[in-house]
Amino acid sequence: MDENKKNKIKKIIESMKKEGNSTNEIRNTLITIGLTDLEADELLNSVSSQPNLKDLHEKVSNINEVVLSGKGFEPVVKEVKKMATQSSELNTKINEIHGNVTEHSHSLNELNNNFSEHKKSLDELNKKVDSLTEKHEAIAGTLNETTFLKSELREVKEMLIELKPLIKGMAEMQQQLIDINKQILLKLKK
Repeated sequence: MDENKKNKIKKIIESMKKEGNSTNEIRNTLITIGLTDLEADELLNSVSSQPNLKDLHEKVSNINEVVLSGKGFEPVVKEVKKMATQSSELNTKINEIHGNVTEHSHSLNELNNNFSEHKKSLDELNKKVDSLTEKHEAIAGTLNETTFLKSELREVKEMLIELKPLIKGMAEMQQQLIDINKQILLKLKK
């Protein structure tokens, strides 16, 4: 993180401390605007010696005493102006931080919506993949059955090829029997 950015954030931390925010509140705000835990802790430690709201209250009380006693009115006016300027700057910085937090919140909501849409799309895709897997398994089963039947048909074909000479021989024998029967019938007719 560059020094310019660090200095701006330190000023914000100082302003938040002056407003009475606790260290945890300030740390959570820093993390919300995008700093890492380590960066937030580093910056908090570097500003830890800065006065908090109680210190400012003490100063204001001291100033009030001086004003009431009539002493040193001019330094009080300067301090009040300084505090008014700091308060205005702090308010501006708080509004910036709030704007950043709001913007990040909107971005997170948009990312969440996008994630939900993508999850729905992935769920639909998973259903289609499951459906295709079932169909693939059914086709694979049919192919296995077809392969088995093809194998059975090959065996039948091989058996028929082996039986062909036998069938041919039986056909010749049958023809011979018919011829013999015809000769017997002719002899019987005579």
